[in-house]
Amino acid sequence: MLRSAFRENLKVVSLKQVSARYMSRTTRLLKAQVFAMPAMSPTMERGGIVEWKFKVGEPFSAGDVILEVETDKAQIDVEAQDDGKLAKIVIDKGAKDVPVGATIAYIAEIDDDLSNLELPKVNEKPTETPVEKQKESKTKPSKAVYKSDTANNQQNANPDQTLLPSVAMLLAENGISREEALSKIKATGKDARLLKGDVLAYLGRISADSVVKIADYVKSGERLDLSNIELKPSEPTPVAETKETKTTPVVQPEPLVFSEQLILEFPGETQPDELQQSVSAFLKEAYHYTHRAPLAAKSEHLDPLFEDLITPAPKEPRFRYTYKLTSLDNEPSTDHRDIFDLLSDRETTTTKPSATKQSYALSLSVQLSDKFYDAQQRSNRFIAYVKQLELV
Repeated sequence: MLRSAFRENLKVVSLKQVSARYMSRTTRLLKAQVFAMPAMSPTMERGGIVEWKFKVGEPFSAGDVILEVETDKAQIDVEAQDDGKLAKIVIDKGAKDVPVGATIAYIAEIDDDLSNLELPKVNEKPTETPVEKQKESKTKPSKAVYKSDTANNQQNANPDQTLLPSVAMLLAENGISREEALSKIKATGKDARLLKGDVLAYLGRISADSVVKIADYVKSGERLDLSNIELKPSEPTPVAETKETKTTPVVQPEPLVFSEQLILEFPGETQPDELQQSVSAFLKEAYHYTHRAPLAAKSEHLDPLFEDLITPAPKEPRFRYTYKLTSLDNEPSTDHRDIFDLLSDRETTTTKPSATKQSYALSLSVQLSDKFYDAQQRSNRFIAYVKQLELV
């Protein structure tokens, strides 16, 4: 009754829409769909059901998590591909070692009546199709050839190995279990590992001889053959050349040196030690000032921190100086008779010594560093600063 009324109402719509809806609905209304245990990885063979997120009859939408599956590595959520509802749960939560592909539930459309819904019959052992029989008939001769031609290069597969993803997918596509593969297929990989070529040769898709040749080639390259290598006799180096190389000096650029000599006058009562200390302190002050002061004119936008960042090695010295202070041994000056004394033929009875001054020669040598672009500018500023002593 419901189906006939449903079809009568659909006649109002266009013919194309009626046929499309009819084809998409009838197959699902009459029979539920099988929901098999999904394979969450290429190597997964069995798994467990942790929890069903929906109960029988509860509708779900595409993208909703239907159940949670447990593998040997992790717990993974399984999402719905289309809208629907659970018609029947075959294997409930808590089940372990459920084979991949086994029927665990039935799924129906949201509008289906579960009381009248027909559940499909599922055979646990699927019948062999003619295509599978043809594959077996083709692979059987290849197995015999594989055994006879590669008897000298065969090795039993390691039963404890973890199958490569390419090998596991190829075995699953051809309906070969892990146990059958490890017991029947001979391995050519290292440590008796099954390779994809071994499975292809077992199925007859490639020649078994090619697999053996590749395995032999790989094994031949595992060790480096040094039997045919001859050592080149060492040629003695000429003695003259070695001497030349040792005696040839490395030409290095000479550093740039500025020299200045200043004449300084100091009071005669100045002690030499005190004079040396004063000159040394003044030169140190000039040295630090010329290194610390910026070269450009001061501006309100000048930032000392930024200047330190853009200046290469701001704490490295731009030049080094040496100096030598030498006394010129000037004699004290005395008063002389003026022209009136000479004309009157008078002699000065007393001579008052004037204030004595002692002259010194300051020899200054400034050696520039060739690592910094501002070394010459700062050395010139240093020399100009020291020349102020002549004006005092």
